Amino acid sequence: MPTSQGGLGVLDLEKFMRALRLRWLWHEWKDPTKPWVGLETPCDEIDRSLFAASTKITIGDENTTHLWDFAWIEGQRPRDLMPLVYAISKNRGRSLRNGKEEDAWVQDLALESHSPFTVDLVEQLVALWEAVRNVHLGIRDPDQITWKFTSSGRYTTSLAYHAQCQGTPSTSFNSLI
Repeated sequence: MPTSQGGLGVLDLEKFMRALRLRWLWHEWKDPTKPWVGLETPCDEIDRSLFAASTKITIGDENTTHLWDFAWIEGQRPRDLMPLVYAISKNRGRSLRNGKEEDAWVQDLALESHSPFTVDLVEQLVALWEAVRNVHLGIRDPDQITWKFTSSGRYTTSLAYHAQCQGTPSTSFNSLI
């Protein structure tokens, strides 16, 4: 833990490794020309959830934002808000633009194999339908991502590490250490 939170200032290697893995996700957005972009990253679901909680997506041309995996609905991912719909989607890698065109995300749903229809599933379908319909396409501006824990909006490994320590009480022991 950091000394300001009662620790000795020695890095927690698990949290530090997670902060480094988040860098892969950040660079997928910021520099899509990297040769590894589009390949599987070494990030797990916890990494992706932390990344989604730590970033803000501003919709532009909708080409970068993935329909299911990025927090574009009021700072939350559709896969978290609509898990029943996510479970029956056959194409989870669509961009928001691609899913919105001709309602392709609806065509991806395996509704015939899903039984029974529940009120929760219908509510989630309607909520996603409204969210997708309310997104307005930007023609020139690309989608933007900002890191929530800094005024500049830029990711740093240090900020990602300290974001994982949020919620730990602060102490005045650091002057003693």
